[in-house]
Amino acid sequence: MAEEKYSKGSVYRHHGSWYARVSHRDEAGRWHSRSKALRGVPYDEARPSVGRRKAEAELDAWRDGLNREAAEQAEREARLPEALRDSPALSADAADVTVTDYLARRVEVALASGSIEASTASGYMGSVRRIERDLGTMRLSELTPAVVQAWIDKMALEGLAPRTIKKHRRLLKEGCEEAFQLGLLKRNPVAVVRGPRSRPDKPNPLSAASLSAVNAWLGSADAQDRFALACAVALYTGMRRGEACGLRWSDVDLAAGELSVRRSIKRDNAQYYVGDVPKTGASWRTLKMPASLAERVADRRAWAEGLAEELGVDDIDDWYVLGGPDGYLRPDIVSRDWTSLARALRLKGTRGRRPTFHDLRHTFASRLIAAGVDVRTVAALLGHSDASLVLRVYADALPEAKAAAMGRVDEVMGA
Repeated sequence: MAEEKYSKGSVYRHHGSWYARVSHRDEAGRWHSRSKALRGVPYDEARPSVGRRKAEAELDAWRDGLNREAAEQAEREARLPEALRDSPALSADAADVTVTDYLARRVEVALASGSIEASTASGYMGSVRRIERDLGTMRLSELTPAVVQAWIDKMALEGLAPRTIKKHRRLLKEGCEEAFQLGLLKRNPVAVVRGPRSRPDKPNPLSAASLSAVNAWLGSADAQDRFALACAVALYTGMRRGEACGLRWSDVDLAAGELSVRRSIKRDNAQYYVGDVPKTGASWRTLKMPASLAERVADRRAWAEGLAEELGVDDIDDWYVLGGPDGYLRPDIVSRDWTSLARALRLKGTRGRRPTFHDLRHTFASRLIAAGVDVRTVAALLGHSDASLVLRVYADALPEAKAAAMGRVDEVMGA
């Protein structure tokens, strides 16, 4: 006879009701217990033995049912091919698996299958660690809307930003939704709990004065300087920081005046790596260079060819435009140098804050929209597939554009 999973258990009285408890040990040797309220068992202070006998009978029936389910689960797993037994979709018993173990395994599977990038997996695992910190070894089956709400409230009281809380909640919600669809949960306990409201961050493009200051600095910078080129690429093409750092000379067509975005330098915890941009999405794009940028790229190319000749290298197509024979320029170095420049030039954005390097991309987009370039074209240049997103983010980015529009009200109204 197969060994029973659940122990004999016990019954006890609490707040006027009978409860049953059973325990079992997992493969790692850790003990877990389960409790159940015995609603139909009478509770009589004068005759406790009567209720106890019925409670023990209910306990035996419940434990027998749990052991049958466990035996059936073990039999199903034994019939599975060995390669499939570690899948959380097949081996997870919601009564036993912890929330964090389930989520961590799903992230691991998604990364291994190529569904997500290593940088995305790193972010997800940060959320898993936060969930583990707050929920500990809570089992998937123990998760309730009340527990989820208490968890969200705790993070809010600790001062976590609404965006961060929403990120953690989203991972938990998606994991529970999958568990529900697989039959591991009877419902998704996160779906009915709302996350905190957060105001989306408004873009902070360079003000007119700061844009003039950056252009003046670019005009005086060394023609081959890689940091100046990084700034020019972001400002005049709208490329993301990682995309600019990921440019290779094979992506540059000086004759046509074009740059092709094919990869991005991404981060997985403390490690940077080269990641492809989605080939089927809008991120995979070719951009025409304005004349000023094309001239700067040509100067950098001449520098790279001179260095290659000194090193005896015939082909530099695999060299990074902002790097060299030793590899790519790390995105964090670009941000560090930009912070120093922004402080030195006392740059301000339209929101009154010091602009980040990413705000050069915002400047590119907002200036084009203010100049009357249609939103779909701007979205395509930025690598966005959703033009409405661009409209929502950048429509009111430049106060001078709004003022100019209001200045034409009398004209268009015929006043």
